[in-house]
Amino acid sequence: KAGERERTVVARAVILATGPVGKWNVPAPFGELLASRLVLHTEQLLVEGRTLREEVTRRCRGEPGRVLVIGGGLSAAQAALAAFRAGQRVLLRSRRPLQTRAFDIASEWLDMRHADRLRYEFLSLPIKRRRDAVREAVSGGSVPETYLDEIRRLAQSSPALQLEVDEEIDRSQVCMGPDGEHVLVNGDAFAMVILT
Repeated sequence: KAGERERTVVARAVILATGPVGKWNVPAPFGELLASRLVLHTEQLLVEGRTLREEVTRRCRGEPGRVLVIGGGLSAAQAALAAFRAGQRVLLRSRRPLQTRAFDIASEWLDMRHADRLRYEFLSLPIKRRRDAVREAVSGGSVPETYLDEIRRLAQSSPALQLEVDEEIDRSQVCMGPDGEHVLVNGDAFAMVILT
């Protein structure tokens, strides 16, 4: 940006932890409303250059509203906390109970004794099968222990943050509310839906 100084950083290695690349994971019922100002995918923030808290505040004007966060990993935890800290009532809905793990992939992928074989097996798969193989290896995201502890503590102490498991997220009934200011998900009204 103009007026900012450049600086040089010397490092042995640079790690770009930008998250998964490729198509966003959008549950089918929410796809049509993704273009509305009421449904946001966290990946959009990378393009728009705003923080999630700023975006929640911008989209949820007036009195605190209900915000639905869909996801079960780190991004979902961060989104739920950002919306909660922005003064909204938050429902964090995931396909399975939130969990914490040291790594989001099986540890054998990190062990050189197995990694070469696994990489070979992966690259031998037809390209259309690789996405499924990645999903099997990852078996869903996880939430770092510090975030999970904070979310559980807040959920127990405040009715403004709730956790819910819904294995049927992909079968949700989703539409714009008649007022155009809410998204109806299985009959419940939300001022905003955040997909992670």
